[in-house]
Amino acid sequence: FGSYLEDVDFGLRCASKGYTGRYVPDAVSWHVGSATLGRWNAETVRQIAKNQLLLIARHYPPALIQEFAFQIALSHMLWGFVALRHGGGAAWIRGKLEGLRTFRQLRKPGSPNVRAIVTQSEEEIRQYQNGPESDWYWRAYFTGSRWSR
Repeated sequence: FGSYLEDVDFGLRCASKGYTGRYVPDAVSWHVGSATLGRWNAETVRQIAKNQLLLIARHYPPALIQEFAFQIALSHMLWGFVALRHGGGAAWIRGKLEGLRTFRQLRKPGSPNVRAIVTQSEEEIRQYQNGPESDWYWRAYFTGSRWSR
């Protein structure tokens, strides 16, 4: 899987097997995102675009892909617009094409638990976005998806 979204992959693998985490409000963590290549480096954009598809290939059962097809397409397109705005449009397209080429090779049946995980995560993000720190990406996503209805 390599870099970029490997943390999400790990989280989905753990949650699919029933492992849970613990929220520790006093814990402190520092993370320098995209420190290796830079935030809008073409290679960063390409890998994220590819790995977005590979997460679906590894974790989403076919029925879940069908059920969430609109939300999946919308979120990928919105992120593509963000990449384009930062000069990464070509890298985004390369990543998506690479992800599509390797989708079948990495395809797994997915876990039935993923639906509950995705639904819970969507609701948590939506609740957070109702607060003062909402941003245009998530407003657009929830406006366009059935989660806003």
